[in-house]
Amino acid sequence: MQLSKLRDGKIDVALVLLPVIGSDLVIEPLLSEPLLVALPDGHHLARKRAVALSDLEDMPLISFPQKLHPEIFQQLWDSCVRAGLKPKVAHEVTTFPEALPFVARGEGYTFMRKCFTPFFCPGIVLRPIKGDPLTVETGVAYLRNRKTAQVHAFLSVLKQFKNSSHPQIPSMPPHSVGSAGECAAM
Repeated sequence: MQLSKLRDGKIDVALVLLPVIGSDLVIEPLLSEPLLVALPDGHHLARKRAVALSDLEDMPLISFPQKLHPEIFQQLWDSCVRAGLKPKVAHEVTTFPEALPFVARGEGYTFMRKCFTPFFCPGIVLRPIKGDPLTVETGVAYLRNRKTAQVHAFLSVLKQFKNSSHPQIPSMPPHSVGSAGECAAM
């Protein structure tokens, strides 16, 4: 959805899950973070400090649909299979946090980005994955032929936040916010 808005000129920059494919885009990786396993707090695996992917074999997965993020879905699926887990999808959701009520009700587990831990709800425990962690990368996408002053300023702010504990926000050109000056986040 963000990429179509980007290509339609409705937004200048998109924060996206990687990989993203498109010769018309410039993609700059921003953040790589491990996925955690969100489990119902009463499940026997919730007592472990870390969970091996193969431990999840008998549990249903709450997942996003493959068509939503085909490349990411395939990467995660392949990583699970290599680790001895063939996920059985019970419910499909469109965002990581959307899966949490299903988990809290004991309907399965989900993988959750570490940055979403403030959103987790009662009835859930989060555990790291043993062995090779599953990771998700976030990046910034903008059109190759449209690096506007807003894009440049946004990238500058991101670079400061990434490299400094006390970033300074650069001044923006006048009238830089609006229909073509919006930024969207996933």
